[in-house]
Amino acid sequence: MDLPRIHIEELEDQPWVPGFLRHGIVRNVSFIVRLARLYEPLVDVFVEYLRRTRARTVLDLASGYGGPVETMLEALRRRGLEPPGFVLSDFNPHLERFRYLKAQDSHISFVGGRVDALSPPARVRRYPRTMFDAIHHFTPGNARRILGSAARESGGIFVAESTDRALYQLPRTALGAYFGSLLSPLAMRPFSPVEALFTWGVPLIPLMVAHDGVASTFKRYTVEEYRGMVEPLGGRFEWEVGSLRGGVTYVMGWPRGGGSRGR
Repeated sequence: MDLPRIHIEELEDQPWVPGFLRHGIVRNVSFIVRLARLYEPLVDVFVEYLRRTRARTVLDLASGYGGPVETMLEALRRRGLEPPGFVLSDFNPHLERFRYLKAQDSHISFVGGRVDALSPPARVRRYPRTMFDAIHHFTPGNARRILGSAARESGGIFVAESTDRALYQLPRTALGAYFGSLLSPLAMRPFSPVEALFTWGVPLIPLMVAHDGVASTFKRYTVEEYRGMVEPLGGRFEWEVGSLRGGVTYVMGWPRGGGSRGR
């Protein structure tokens, strides 16, 4: 059963929430995405996107703490596939984490300053783009702008969300987010004593992650809504919209006649 879309603000996006708590939320969400291997069903579709765009390097928008990109890299390697290079970016980039990931994996680099997903800077604008578990943060109007900007300026775009806007997702997401968060300080690097305190000592972060998980469920876009967004964007791009097991949804667009290799 689909839920009505309600744009509930997530705590990680609130300026009044202390920075260390916002940071802890993003870290924990990245860990949960990796722990649950949420992008495993997407590998074949993503490989098709890379084939159609001929992308060697992609610009990842709204990268957060980098968990989704790590998860996709791991999923590709488990299949014995050579991944593309990912350029991480965010409006509020976690530069310490980005530097750590770059040092750990030669397929990761990053943009150091702020990157607006609606209008990436000129130096990376033409790269094929990815956006994992992030487009629901944007209103329908801005989601259309993200897709439209890619269709006008880039070598392609791949948008994926790991859950859909369904009633059964609410308890699954809330409980998974809360209990998954309890394991995060053990696994995420670099280790954060503050995160550990507010996860185990005073469990604010797990409660906030559970809230944001429920809020994000209400904001996910349906396949029909994605189709309505991309339908006016025909012309230069071809589009594919679909859903996979577990409620995963995706949108991919690529230039007609083949894409740019992205350097």
